[in-house]
Amino acid sequence: MKFIFIIFILPTACLALCDYPHNPPAVCLSGIITSSSRPQKTKLPCLYKVKLGHLIRPGQTYHYNDKLELVTYPKAQKLEQKIIALYSKGPCLKTRQKIRTLAIYNCSDWYAEIPDLALIDNGAIEASVRDPWKGPKTFFDCDAILKKFESKK
Repeated sequence: MKFIFIIFILPTACLALCDYPHNPPAVCLSGIITSSSRPQKTKLPCLYKVKLGHLIRPGQTYHYNDKLELVTYPKAQKLEQKIIALYSKGPCLKTRQKIRTLAIYNCSDWYAEIPDLALIDNGAIEASVRDPWKGPKTFFDCDAILKKFESKK
């Protein structure tokens, strides 16, 4: 019985979850593509540099701090980054084209060839994102979230 435990259970227990900035691991973003390229050694066909108009952490997200205390973010919050790298699953868009999307943080078990926590374009403005700690998916409507922040200008 101990042999079965070591072969089947131990390897799955050793796989660590990524330490995301928040969970579910998604952000809403809008901006302008400043450059696009084809990254080497990855299945993802495009890498953008995006000058951000808005990078928003959706509400109802959370993380655990260093003391393993739950920290929640009940409301959507603007993050202060100005330029980001964004991997895309689709063909490259033209430079200076506007982009509005839901982006998901990478974890090495998804795309091991790109860095952990790199942002990947989900390819849609709204989607359900799986929470790796709690299991269920959470629906995010980034169009509504971004419109709320854009109207505050």
